[in-house]
Amino acid sequence: MSNIPSNLIVRQGFEVTVSKNVYATNNHIHGNVVGIGLYHPFMAGTTPDYSSYDNWVFENNLVYDNNLMPNPAPPGTFRAALFPGVGLLLFGVSNHTIQDNIFKNHEWAGVIVAGFCTVQVLGFQSNCIATPPNNGDPSANFNTIADNKFAGNGANPPFGLPGDILYAQQPSELLPPGIDQNCFSDNTSLDGSENAYGATLGLPLPTACDDV
Repeated sequence: MSNIPSNLIVRQGFEVTVSKNVYATNNHIHGNVVGIGLYHPFMAGTTPDYSSYDNWVFENNLVYDNNLMPNPAPPGTFRAALFPGVGLLLFGVSNHTIQDNIFKNHEWAGVIVAGFCTVQVLGFQSNCIATPPNNGDPSANFNTIADNKFAGNGANPPFGLPGDILYAQQPSELLPPGIDQNCFSDNTSLDGSENAYGATLGLPLPTACDDV
């Protein structure tokens, strides 16, 4: 799928998976459980091996007040397990760009980047690293999160992990092993006076982007 959504007022949230060359710009995204969800193909219920799905670009969007409770997703779906209060959730996908957006007023975090297996191990005690899903690399790697602005995020986080940016990934999940090629650069407060607050589980927040 290729798609260019722009200039929208979005109240159901953006969800992208099993897609290629998605460019979303100049949208207002608010009033959801998760504003933007970028998900591994496993979340779409696919079973065969797929070629890589990459080049999803979210740029110049205003993402705010995505704190919808209770979660209205049908019971038993993966969406029903999502915690509210997240501007953008990048979950087990690689080679995407999140740039020049504003994320504000989210109870948990503005942006969460997480490896698929890291979440499975921490949240569901599943040894996903030993037996990964058969439909694509489960790591979150080669992503660029840069030049975004943050304000008012992390007021009521689950698990005591607030942040403008939350990064959760274990070194064993990366392909190639142990080599982190994500880029978190020049993300600041809304007025640009200070760096965005970042919290991590596993790997430290990578900020050097020369090799990405």
